Amino acid sequence: MMLDSIDPWVHAAFDPLHLSGVGAYWRVISASLLGHIVLLRLLPLASKLLFPNAYGRLSTTDKHAWCVSLTTLVHSIYDSFFILAFINHPVLNDNKMDGFNQNFEYYLAVAMGYYMWDLSTCIINFADYGY
Repeated sequence: MMLDSIDPWVHAAFDPLHLSGVGAYWRVISASLLGHIVLLRLLPLASKLLFPNAYGRLSTTDKHAWCVSLTTLVHSIYDSFFILAFINHPVLNDNKMDGFNQNFEYYLAVAMGYYMWDLSTCIINFADYGY
């Protein structure tokens, strides 16, 4: 597969920084980042259909803020359900420092993709919102 040829480059970039998890989960992180970008692009269409009056009255800047807020809300709901499932996980509770669970690692990779999206959104929109 073509993506397999990228693996050595990703590991070479992140492993020396002791960030081997990035190298191991870069596909999940990338898919999460792309998913949040797509969600942000689809929300204006969904908002027009679901909330035609409220969304239609907003200014262009407020429409973008609405979509950013909804993207964050969707991720927060995902976070809440996933964390609740792992809050009392025996392996993670028994060894809080080095406990390992593959599903929790995937959750962290998805969260990292979200935070990459969030950081880029904050940087791009710094002048609009001041954050």
